[in-house]
Amino acid sequence: MAIIPFTDFIPLIDNVITILNSARDLYHTAEHNKETAALLIERISYANELVTTLQADEPYTENQYSNLQRFVQVLKRMENFIKEITHYNTLFKFFIAKSIKTHFEELRNEYDSCVISLNFEIAIYSKINAEKENITLRKEIESFRQFLHALTESVGKNFTDLSQKTNEMHGMINDIAKFVQIFSKSGANQKNIDDIFQETPLPFNEYNETSDKPRSERLRKYVHTRIGEDFAFKTIEKGYTDQVKNQVTILKRLKDCQNIIRFYGITSDGNQYYLITEWAENKNLREYINLRGQNIEMKLRIRFAYDIAKGLNFLNAAMIVHRDISAENIVITEHDIAKITNFKLSRRHKDDTKNVGVNEGRVAYCAPEILKRTLEGKRNENKKYDIKCEVYSFGIILWEIAECRVPYENLKSFMKIINKVSNGYRESFSSDNPISEKYKIIQKQAVYPNPALRPTFAKMLTDLKEIKDSPTSFNSSSSIPSVEYTEKSIDIEIDKAVEEYKKNIGDKSKLYLIFDKYANMNVPKAKYWKAYLIHKVSADLRLEVIKRF
Repeated sequence: MAIIPFTDFIPLIDNVITILNSARDLYHTAEHNKETAALLIERISYANELVTTLQADEPYTENQYSNLQRFVQVLKRMENFIKEITHYNTLFKFFIAKSIKTHFEELRNEYDSCVISLNFEIAIYSKINAEKENITLRKEIESFRQFLHALTESVGKNFTDLSQKTNEMHGMINDIAKFVQIFSKSGANQKNIDDIFQETPLPFNEYNETSDKPRSERLRKYVHTRIGEDFAFKTIEKGYTDQVKNQVTILKRLKDCQNIIRFYGITSDGNQYYLITEWAENKNLREYINLRGQNIEMKLRIRFAYDIAKGLNFLNAAMIVHRDISAENIVITEHDIAKITNFKLSRRHKDDTKNVGVNEGRVAYCAPEILKRTLEGKRNENKKYDIKCEVYSFGIILWEIAECRVPYENLKSFMKIINKVSNGYRESFSSDNPISEKYKIIQKQAVYPNPALRPTFAKMLTDLKEIKDSPTSFNSSSSIPSVEYTEKSIDIEIDKAVEEYKKNIGDKSKLYLIFDKYANMNVPKAKYWKAYLIHKVSADLRLEVIKRF
């Protein structure tokens, strides 16, 4: 039999190293089946150790060369399998076909066959535990099943059959991902986009502006004259009409996810273009918390967290990164459903997102790796905005929901927040917060300094569903019953506090906190009495308030 020179083996050995490095990169971006991926990487790593021990001065036959070629092909297929089972879109086909276990076992058997043919079995099998692999495989298949079950709860359509609903949802997500890919192609010009997707403006004369006070300079409430339904009209800045039109073409296809604000289209009065979306009666999450504070039931807080997780996972499955997740960009409907909005920064997973800026409005939600770029005063190519940054932002929101407080509100300076967060500081939970320990663990993991240690959105979703469905997810006796805030109820509470102060029958530190709460909600009477107490009460009282709260 002919002898093959060792130099012919070198490219194959190099291929194994390349496969191993690529598989490790895939592991770091994995959303699903991370443990299964780790098992396959473990096998590839063992293979790398063994092929690098081949000696240059040993004689090798054609048969050995052929066996090594086959081994490298199996390792490459393992890498491809890792790529396919770690992301929703490609994993789904394996799950529906119930072939994840079959494919894994086929790869494992071929790997074992190659190991035997290369006489590596003694070194390999002292390290590999096949039973452990089987247990991990079963566990992760079940985890994905639970993930799909949770994600289908975000879809508004009613189906009696869960598998039908799952397939329908997957079809929606796949279509959205394809649209995103078309819009994201480099070189795509607006005329070509307009030819493919004809986004006709909605008739402006079918809507009337209501007498409600505008939510902001750019956001107003309109009502449809024919159906009587409320809509949000948001002005589109000049020069951005095509960009918004393109995004609306995509975002309209998110309509079946009930945890993402519904987009209807654009319209124009002849001078100004408007984006038309679903109207959220209860404003954004920050305003909702400011108005109700600790009176929000713990059960509702957990549901808000779960709602947002469903919306984020739907976007993630469709390969969309929002890039501006904050309490201001979560809105609450009339029926207390949390929905994600404000997609002006949304992009594909694969897009270059290194140019995300940091401003005062979003600094509290920015991951430390992004904040460090600001401290460095330059764009560090190694610190790009990715899905792990999105996980961090959600982690901050989880704290905000549980505590009903503004994150880092005591750090008044923009740069102070950047410095402290970059150096590892995070807000902690109040000692008497009754929310479950599991919720706290999820939140703390989401804001880890090391992005690689943060959980996946999929894991956060299934964990939050478990908390939501658990009767022991919080200490119900510690939760405060919900109170419906109206101008009348606010006036009654302030007047009662004023009366107690005048009669000198109330705890002044508690009275101060009542005035402070409503002063922060811009209630004039509360602002006056807060200022009055600060001026009148002694330094001792103010010190006592600080100590207690």
